[in-house]
Amino acid sequence: MFLALLYIALTPTPSDSIAVMDSVQMFSHPHCMAHNGSRVIQLNEGNTLNERLSFSPYFTKNYGPSGISTLGLRGTQASQTQIIWHGIPLNNPMLGETDLQTLTLNPTDHLTINQSGNSSIYGSGAVGGSLIIHNEPTFNNGFKQEVDLSMGNFGYSRFLGQSTFSTKKTNLSFGLNKSHSTNNYQVLIDEQQKKLQHAELNRLNLNILAAFKLKNKSQIKTILEWNATERNLPNFFTNLGTDKLEIKSLRWMTEGLFNHVNISHGFNLGYIHEDYLFVSQANSEGSKSNSDLFVAKYWGKKQFYKVFRLDLITEMQYQSGTTQSYSSTQEQILPSTVLSLNYEKKGLIIGTQNRFDFKASERISKLYFDYSYKNLRVYSNIGNAFRRPTLNQLYWGSPIARNLQVEEGIFGEIGGAIALKKLTVDVSLYSRALSNEIIWVPDGNSSKAINLNRTRALGHSSILNYRFRIKTTPITLMGQYEFVQAETLRKESDEWENTLFIPKHSYLIGLKTTLKNITIGIRNRFTSYRYTNYDSDDYAEGFFLWSGYINYTHKDLSVRLTTNNALNTRYYIQPAQQMPMRQYQLGLNLTI
Repeated sequence: MFLALLYIALTPTPSDSIAVMDSVQMFSHPHCMAHNGSRVIQLNEGNTLNERLSFSPYFTKNYGPSGISTLGLRGTQASQTQIIWHGIPLNNPMLGETDLQTLTLNPTDHLTINQSGNSSIYGSGAVGGSLIIHNEPTFNNGFKQEVDLSMGNFGYSRFLGQSTFSTKKTNLSFGLNKSHSTNNYQVLIDEQQKKLQHAELNRLNLNILAAFKLKNKSQIKTILEWNATERNLPNFFTNLGTDKLEIKSLRWMTEGLFNHVNISHGFNLGYIHEDYLFVSQANSEGSKSNSDLFVAKYWGKKQFYKVFRLDLITEMQYQSGTTQSYSSTQEQILPSTVLSLNYEKKGLIIGTQNRFDFKASERISKLYFDYSYKNLRVYSNIGNAFRRPTLNQLYWGSPIARNLQVEEGIFGEIGGAIALKKLTVDVSLYSRALSNEIIWVPDGNSSKAINLNRTRALGHSSILNYRFRIKTTPITLMGQYEFVQAETLRKESDEWENTLFIPKHSYLIGLKTTLKNITIGIRNRFTSYRYTNYDSDDYAEGFFLWSGYINYTHKDLSVRLTTNNALNTRYYIQPAQQMPMRQYQLGLNLTI
């Protein structure tokens, strides 16, 4: 049943997903050493998080138009991909993952994907890679107001307002982001075309940013966000849904960056509180849960002998969770330390990262090589990764913590990129093996988590950008291809079998051109079939999706028209949960 998939409301069940991208860019962040030896991709296109991810071959697991949406990179589960929000890990302490539907991008936010295991920097969960939300406040721009309005079919509407005041040393910003969607598109129910009922989604985000410049290019920045997501949960079998899920969250982060000659250091403080309320026909009062995460982090880096750099990160996390399925509020304290040593000279970077995770009694290491010469780059990395059990896995239905081992494994990657006059190509090969995978199994009238499976993955990723002109018209042709062979060794069968819900092949082909003030883009995205059971006799079919947009800009005003699933393809990401048919949106953006 559909409700069984909506564990995020409070019930634990397995979670997984997969998933990309635009141009390689490094950004100014104290932990930029995480990107050495790795491919780093900047997602620039699109106004929302889902839009930016849709302009890539990365596969996001989506539980319907108003359901949860999760990301797993390079054949991993959602809990094995870490989401980093302005330096703070977002994966929920109880669930171990992040629902992308609860995240809102602001106009100044950048979205970066690091396609490599990063447990040595970001800790538990960064097995397949990391999605990083960050920004760089601008200064000395006076008053700036931005308004963005969008409307579309299936009852979609969105309003974004951002007001910023900045001087030479101060940036103050306030934003409001509100969206609504009825999601009443046509679905096939009992072999009849019907409008989907009870699928409404409402989201509200309020955010405040304050940044202050200090001497020696030092800076202090703080961000406060409040989010509310309310979603009705449709029943794709009867079309008579009554259940709904409400999620409210408070996120706060303060960061300080300080520079002194050849020493840089700083701190990150963060607090995240999340409330979940699941209301069903069986329980009209609703089931409640909440979680808290507090992060305190100090980092420093020192350059010496001109070619060596030493980085230190010390971190303390406090996690707690409360739900009716716990005997009481459960909490844990997670201390860790990271040491990194780099050798850098004439485009060559060789380094090592070592993380001491005291709670998991794990030492996580990573070695990397990165060499750039003119228009050529070669990179590689090898290391180990881990993911500790979540609070749900430890305490669901049990007064004491279950004896669960930490998921742990090794990974390796080698890649190269070349940038010619018109052509840019980036190719990488990677592999990963993981043991002690934690899964949910039946336990009477409930379920419990156990260590059971081993997993492995072998993959290939390619990116191509070709820029040319027809007379005076610039044209960009872009292509991205992902292949991953992900397999699971199940103890009951003692055979390697295809990992569920992970496509072997995915690609994205796009074409973009600009004619004076008009920009036109067309994209085709393919996702191959995904097995839905271990017998490999049931699967979700692959699909092609066409999308396009046209954008007109005049001074501070832009008008855009976008369409997704332009050919009206009937497709499914999860079995029996049909995704929207052709979508179109008309938007207007004004900056004053």
